[in-house]
Amino acid sequence: MDLLQRVKDTLAANAEKNFLENSRKLFDETAVEYKHRLSGKFVLTDPSKIADIEGSNICITRKLDGEMRTVYFNGSTSVMFTTGGKEEKDFPCLEVFTEKLKAAGIKCAGFAAELNFVKADKSRSRVSDVIHAVANKELHASLALSPFDILFIDDLKWQVEHYEKTYEKMVEIFGGFDRLNHPVERLNHPVERLNQCELVRPVQMEKGTSSSDIARVYKKWVIKEKAEGLVVHTEQPVIWKIKPLHSIDAAVIGYTSYEKGVRELLFAVMEPSGIYRIFASGSNGLSDKQRKILEVNLSALKVSSNLIYTDSQGVAFQMIKPEFVFEVTATDFANTNCLNDCFKNYIVEYSEEKGWNLKGKVSGVATYNLSIVRLREDKKCVEPDISLHQLQDLCPFPNAEKNLKPQELADSTIVERKVFYKQSGRRKYVKKYVLLKTNKEKSGLYSKYILHFTDYSSAREDKMKISLWCSSDITELQEKMEKMIYKSIKSGWATQ
Repeated sequence: MDLLQRVKDTLAANAEKNFLENSRKLFDETAVEYKHRLSGKFVLTDPSKIADIEGSNICITRKLDGEMRTVYFNGSTSVMFTTGGKEEKDFPCLEVFTEKLKAAGIKCAGFAAELNFVKADKSRSRVSDVIHAVANKELHASLALSPFDILFIDDLKWQVEHYEKTYEKMVEIFGGFDRLNHPVERLNHPVERLNQCELVRPVQMEKGTSSSDIARVYKKWVIKEKAEGLVVHTEQPVIWKIKPLHSIDAAVIGYTSYEKGVRELLFAVMEPSGIYRIFASGSNGLSDKQRKILEVNLSALKVSSNLIYTDSQGVAFQMIKPEFVFEVTATDFANTNCLNDCFKNYIVEYSEEKGWNLKGKVSGVATYNLSIVRLREDKKCVEPDISLHQLQDLCPFPNAEKNLKPQELADSTIVERKVFYKQSGRRKYVKKYVLLKTNKEKSGLYSKYILHFTDYSSAREDKMKISLWCSSDITELQEKMEKMIYKSIKSGWATQ
């Protein structure tokens, strides 16, 4: 009997190993492609644009503040993967997911789902609650899986004309969101909060026939019940993501300009240590008159900087003293892109003597649909008024709890500098090549050498363009510089 049991255990272990290997291949083949395809369909908007959404067959789903999972089932067991490819198996919700697929007679399947945390009082949870619960086994029974799309069923790729069919299939398998009539079966777990129906069920959905239905559901779910937002499917090939505007008070630390005045402003919040975190730039919401006035006011605050940061047109920001605070709004914040790579933010230190000093690049957030609301004359560039916590509360990101402190780094040294200029009538042209040794390579934040190229032309709309090349090999950058000079510096150019 002992031998027979060992044989059974070995077969079971081999089957489990094969399933995990096959699931890993499925993840590599389907999950990454799915997320790419899905991100290309999304259109992010705010509530004021709901009336512009057209359609007569509308599926309105509640947006959950959780983490996406790709879940695979092989007929007997299930495994789920994070967007980064980490496998997860031992969760009560995954057990219920498996049992429901077995009961539906499905042989194999793949789903996209949201892993979310369900609070005892049913109030809205945050992605930070999910992160905490995943790391704490005592809280696993409060994690729910909410399928929102189908990848394949029984080896057939799921393809339907409208999301309505997808939702109907998920309800058929997992039960509807409001179907709580069957007996409640508690799980044998230290935290007995959720019944099986709550552990796995599709995201909540309501049907609509016009934009007024979307507005009605938005008012009920987002405004009244404080949901994160809505995801709306219509007959159109796009998917609407509707989220409320979030307000941030931030310091302006740089600007670019053009013929109308200020083109873009550079915004930063303050770390508890007093250094600044750059998180966004833009100028939506400014009138032409405000752009002109701002350019005059900000030009009087110019300071030096070792940071080169460019706007959406590739023009370097002119850095300024941190004296102005603006209220800005955005509809969305994200800490990772569609490939699950962390977004990075520059952290910079300001001093009256040296201006702005780049201290590094850390995990942070990206901001979408930024708009400028007003100048906050009642706010100052101090930590309580422009706190980092404004971002952390909306979109937690890795290592946000660390109190980042300025680190002293050696100054860079100029290895080689070449400047060429030319004038034709009233037009002026300058090309400057500077090869730097950073002396900061041991910090892990900088390469050993940098080639800095400045191209100025008074005849262009974007008068100044800046390019950078990095390398650990000085010879590579020297050859690069010589080739650029050979190709672009002809007769008529003089050296400075």
